[in-house]
Amino acid sequence: VNISVTNSRMLVEKLSGIEKILTKTQLVDKFRGIITSEVMHSLVNTMTENNISITCVTRHLRTLSEILQERVSEIFKDYGFQAAQFRILGIQVPEEDEQYIRLKKLRADQSMMRSELTLEQQAEIIRQQTEAEKTKILAEAEAYKRKIEGYNYQEEEWLDMPKAIEWLEKGMLYCESYSAYELALIYLYNDEYKNVERGLMCLNRCVEDNYIQGIEGLANIYFNGELVEEDMNRAKELLEKAIELGSGNAAYRLGWMYERGFLSEQPDYVKALEYYEKAASLNNADGYCRMALYLANGYSGVKDADKSRECYEKAAELGSCFALVELAFLYENGDGVEKNYEKAFELISRAAGQGYPYAMFRSGLYMEKGVLGEAKPEEAFAWYTKAAEADDNDAIFALGRCYKEGIGTAEDWDKALEWFGKGAEKEESRCLTELGLAYENGNGVEENPQKAVEYMMKAAEQDYGYAQFKMGDYYFFGCGPCLEDNKKAMEWYEKAVANEIPMAMLRMGEYYLYDYDSLNESEKAFAYFKKAAEYEWYSEGLGICYEMGIGVEDNETEAFKYYTLAADNGNTMSMYRTGLCYYNGVGVKQNYAEAYRWFTDAAGNENIAATYYLGKMMMYGEGCTPDPEAAVQWLLKAAEKNSDKAQFELGNAYLTGKGVEENDEIAMEWFEKAAENGNEKALKITGRRRK
Repeated sequence: VNISVTNSRMLVEKLSGIEKILTKTQLVDKFRGIITSEVMHSLVNTMTENNISITCVTRHLRTLSEILQERVSEIFKDYGFQAAQFRILGIQVPEEDEQYIRLKKLRADQSMMRSELTLEQQAEIIRQQTEAEKTKILAEAEAYKRKIEGYNYQEEEWLDMPKAIEWLEKGMLYCESYSAYELALIYLYNDEYKNVERGLMCLNRCVEDNYIQGIEGLANIYFNGELVEEDMNRAKELLEKAIELGSGNAAYRLGWMYERGFLSEQPDYVKALEYYEKAASLNNADGYCRMALYLANGYSGVKDADKSRECYEKAAELGSCFALVELAFLYENGDGVEKNYEKAFELISRAAGQGYPYAMFRSGLYMEKGVLGEAKPEEAFAWYTKAAEADDNDAIFALGRCYKEGIGTAEDWDKALEWFGKGAEKEESRCLTELGLAYENGNGVEENPQKAVEYMMKAAEQDYGYAQFKMGDYYFFGCGPCLEDNKKAMEWYEKAVANEIPMAMLRMGEYYLYDYDSLNESEKAFAYFKKAAEYEWYSEGLGICYEMGIGVEDNETEAFKYYTLAADNGNTMSMYRTGLCYYNGVGVKQNYAEAYRWFTDAAGNENIAATYYLGKMMMYGEGCTPDPEAAVQWLLKAAEKNSDKAQFELGNAYLTGKGVEENDEIAMEWFEKAAENGNEKALKITGRRRK
């Protein structure tokens, strides 16, 4: 038969059925199965209609070819391909089949008796004979047809289940192993027709007939222990039998069982690798992939990066999309190969082209980040959408983020929350966190601290670091049902630190540095600040530790270095302390102009101490042109925030009439306020004593 495909999409959908991912080999096998099944079905009908017995079928090949070409061409249209040419070259007669031997003997006996029978009797014998052949072959054909169409007994209720069972029972009667296997699935897993005893009998028939799918199915039942008592040894025995029959999948499954410790007290990685290697030798792509993982990481004591890569390459040749993505990672990271993002993207694109959801997500990531050049947010959005619709968790989160931030599409909080919600239904920790943040800040929804904590807690309990950090904040600052509780806050921050969240490291450092609970353990702060610095996260804390010698030997140069690093990252307090270093010459040569610049930046971010220094420097022209009037405004701003130094300087301004009209009464008012806040100079002027 010469085949030409007219609708490849229709064909692949028919081949795939309910299965999401098939290898090239599986697709080819299913394609051949369709042809075999439909030809067999049409052949039986044609033989029945034309009274052609299997014992004499070879004399009618030409007639059968002509009739079947017309019939199968119509049938094949429904699958998206056509038979350009169809010719039966021969039909193999089952010489050793018991049914055929009986039939052949019956034909011989009939031949001897025919002269003695009436025409009516002869016709009845022919009818019975043909009907018997038809029953057997139709049962086999119908069962196989259901197999290749991916028939799902649970979901497709519109199909005639009793009729299906009837045909499958007939097929099993004629020793058709696949019929026994399909019956087992119905009797074991379809609630309406459940018959566990008969289902197990069908699977045991498959074991007797060396039918691999049935053997593996029974092994799975003993492994799960739901329909029968759990028996790992029996499961192992059955899988070993399947391996002997050439099942790479059974070898992979046994490797997995050893890896997870189901066949030994502890995981046996050496034994697991042995079976993964066996699976690979049987051309099982999963076996190659697992073998590659073991060799890359040395799980069984053997590490071989080159051989690991070769295993992934062989798995990729067998159609494994997972292997294509893993190879892409090697090229992205330069692991055992020269770093090559173009090659990595080529591999990812191959997997994405086969509909592998994670590869589609990675394609979107390449487009969004512009890994190969210019960023293409619209293309990224398109790939994320495809992958998300294919139920990839990373893509679901990414698509929500696109709608949230307007990446490749218009910003749309409703759609963002819709996708985050889909991810949350699957307990995806990042999506849960995003919903928590939305309810915390009232983004796209009404602000609701209760729900914010609820979603954030779910994510945190999944060991998601950022959510743990947020739970720490909720307890530290108070949010909804989370009352201020430093102990609980520190517990969550510690968990976030274990998950390498730098913000939590800074929070822990600040907790000890500023001694919120009077523990007198400020020396512990240094380790947290130093660890955060390894991730290039800085606050004023590390600089203070070096400047004051807290938890480390004092070092003004290091202090200045870390103040500037934090200031460059936008930390306001560090801007102020950098200005202070320049003002006083701490760790750097004194430079009023630089001090003025940093104080200006910090004051612009509402830092009160910097606001005071900015006013003072403008008052006396330190690092800038004197401007008493502007200076008074900055000093007033700081004084209103209870800066005792600013209050004292304002008292001086009114006392001397610098920048304001001279006024002793107002001057004294500001001196009094400064004294109330403990300013030493003001205390002397007012004659107050320190409280």
